[in-house]
Amino acid sequence: MKIDLKIRKARIELIPLLDMIFLVLVCFIYTFLSMTIQKGIPERLPFAQSSIEDKKEYIVVTITQDNIIYINKKEIASEILISELKVYKNLNPEIKVFLNADKNVIYDKVIEVLDSIRRSGIEKVSLETSEYHE
Repeated sequence: MKIDLKIRKARIELIPLLDMIFLVLVCFIYTFLSMTIQKGIPERLPFAQSSIEDKKEYIVVTITQDNIIYINKKEIASEILISELKVYKNLNPEIKVFLNADKNVIYDKVIEVLDSIRRSGIEKVSLETSEYHE
């Protein structure tokens, strides 16, 4: 009885290897997307062609379509907006504020909130917009 002891070359199966690579890639993408910080309330923002994103240490003041004011997803009455913003200003004198207002909010309300932000001593204020798509 003769035993056949031929040595075969090792073969790398590409399809299972590609499956594993895509699985790891999907896990990384999902992990990084879940790490983004969303501080504002989602609103329909107006569009601007010169939009840039500059968010390091900041707070988001949001005005909804119903004229409700939020600071970082926490509802705030307009009467105490200045005092709440002063607390953030005392914690970080260089804090930035992103004013995020629904495009259907009355302009007068936006100016009122912008004035409150300035009266609280915060000088770095940006108006949030969406990117313009043609």
